[in-house]
Amino acid sequence: MEKTSSGRARRWFAAALGMAVMTPAVALVGASPALASEVESLPTQAAAVDTAAVSGRLLSPEFPSRPAAGTHYVQLLTPGNWQGPTYSGYADSTGAFSVTGIPPGPYTMRIGANTESFNVDASGDITYYPTTVTLAAGDNLVINPQVPYESNPIQPTIERLEGSDRFETAVRISQSAYDGGVPVVYLVSGSDFADALTAAPAAATDRGPLLLTTSDSLPVTTRDELARLAPQKVVIVGGRAAVGNSVEQQVKAVLPSTPIDRLAGTDRFATSMAIAERRPGLNCSTAAIASGASFPDALSVSPLVGSFHGPLLLVPGSATALQPEAVSLLQRLGCQSVLIAGGTNAVSGGIEQSVRSVVGAGSVTRFAGSTRYDTSRLINEWSGPSGHAYFTSGENFPDALAAAAVVGAGRASMYITLRSCIPDPLRGLVNARNPALITLVGGTNVIDDTVAYSKYNPGCAALSG
Repeated sequence: MEKTSSGRARRWFAAALGMAVMTPAVALVGASPALASEVESLPTQAAAVDTAAVSGRLLSPEFPSRPAAGTHYVQLLTPGNWQGPTYSGYADSTGAFSVTGIPPGPYTMRIGANTESFNVDASGDITYYPTTVTLAAGDNLVINPQVPYESNPIQPTIERLEGSDRFETAVRISQSAYDGGVPVVYLVSGSDFADALTAAPAAATDRGPLLLTTSDSLPVTTRDELARLAPQKVVIVGGRAAVGNSVEQQVKAVLPSTPIDRLAGTDRFATSMAIAERRPGLNCSTAAIASGASFPDALSVSPLVGSFHGPLLLVPGSATALQPEAVSLLQRLGCQSVLIAGGTNAVSGGIEQSVRSVVGAGSVTRFAGSTRYDTSRLINEWSGPSGHAYFTSGENFPDALAAAAVVGAGRASMYITLRSCIPDPLRGLVNARNPALITLVGGTNVIDDTVAYSKYNPGCAALSG
């Protein structure tokens, strides 16, 4: 770049950060090499005993062990003088930042992104209004704020969680949210959806990941992730035909001092009730019901009910009434409301009537879309917007199994979609929500990159289901 152009670029960048061009001290840490080269000749002041510093990490609003997604800077400004000197530092890919060379005095602090900034106080809490922080010479204020998502980003941050198979994909999902020392890990069969999707709300409530295994052998990737997570407890979901004794013994070999529980019933319906039953002291504000015959509706509602810390019960959807055992369970748990995923072809009107008799007619909500994708839309419309959107396949379940637990724990949104396009009218909802972070779950053979760019690509019609 020519010198004159470089100078204009530096002045533009300084103006974009709200800085006077002759800012006396600017330290940009963790910026990209290209960005750093644009501002390297701005006047700077090295940290010294007669100046102060602010450092720390910018963290995810969902999981405080994870860095904030996207590009952010931390900025200190003189209160009441927005045109005065500013001192700024960019966060790196780990969320770490450092602002040095700050003269002693009072400042307000804010965290900036492309379209929005957030006030932050001396304890690292995000505040509605600016607060004053007074720094003395030699101070190094350390803050680790959880940064909200931009409400209307220009472009989303896009990430993909994928592995070579469903087991490794579950590991990648776990690693995206959790560090070691988690309270619990739920271990389920990767061959069927039922146990995984009913275990996901419990995992979300307990703030632990859900990992997959074969029936007779613990995959190496799952074994290594169990060792990394070092959970306080492992819960195996499903009978020994689903997760055999050999797997349980292999878990014990990896975690010899960790308690292992097993939750199982005579079938998938009874197993879902066993998972719900293990939490008798939990306030069941909301439960969900879905057909045990297919995965899409259960997948769509699983993270939502997990965010409410409620259970997901699978039912034989064509039955004329809810099983007496399930009726009794809802009564014992004291569930105040029930969500039904799917139309009457999936969960019969007779089952709905049984549920109404337990919680009251006004406390039952049914999400009945014209297709599985439309049901996903209705569920997400009801749950409200989130700055983080996960996209999983609505055509096949394996890669999505572990995602529901993490989505529910982080109170994000999860949409099921076709491989290369988001069906209308679900696409309209996604575009209106304009999420700041998009996570594609699975490889490109499952979810194509074009799904993340739904603003610029046409929607499509789901043929059926």
